[in-house]
Amino acid sequence: MRITKRNLRRIIREGLIAEGLSGPPETAEEWVYWGGQYGLSAEEDNAGQTIFYVESDNPNSSAIAEEVVEDTYGEVETDNSGQTVIYTGAYSERDKVMSAIEDKFNLRHIRTTEEFNGQPGGIWISGESGDLASDGVPLFDSYAGGRGPYDDFGIHTEFNNFIQPYGFFADWYDPGTLMLYRD
Repeated sequence: MRITKRNLRRIIREGLIAEGLSGPPETAEEWVYWGGQYGLSAEEDNAGQTIFYVESDNPNSSAIAEEVVEDTYGEVETDNSGQTVIYTGAYSERDKVMSAIEDKFNLRHIRTTEEFNGQPGGIWISGESGDLASDGVPLFDSYAGGRGPYDDFGIHTEFNNFIQPYGFFADWYDPGTLMLYRD
């Protein structure tokens, strides 16, 4: 079995979670562990981001918000009812999809959209890296829309059929840059 860098990072991160976090939480699983230390239950917003609500009458509300701002990559806001909302920037379904895509297709370039342009929740893939489907044809060809094994947008049907059950769709940012977003 071949272990990718992403799989190795995930294995190490799981070990850190099992022993307690040794740094700020990054993945949805680490954030769930972090929230559990404060008795918080994780939820997901419409984009699939892991979030926490801290009731305004929680005696630790200020300390929790301060830790998020100072020690993690999360953001804190107060909603209309006075609850503190913690936005983690971690997307559990996206992490699963990225790992599954990397395992299945061994893509050379797969990152988050935050790394590309700061837009949260998506997946950034190079459409020019020459990654191949199982039939030996490139997975992506923005100019081949509707021909051969490609859909109208130049995405190989094998790739589309793989990501759709996860609730994601592919969208070209430009002819060499493909983004995946949740439906």
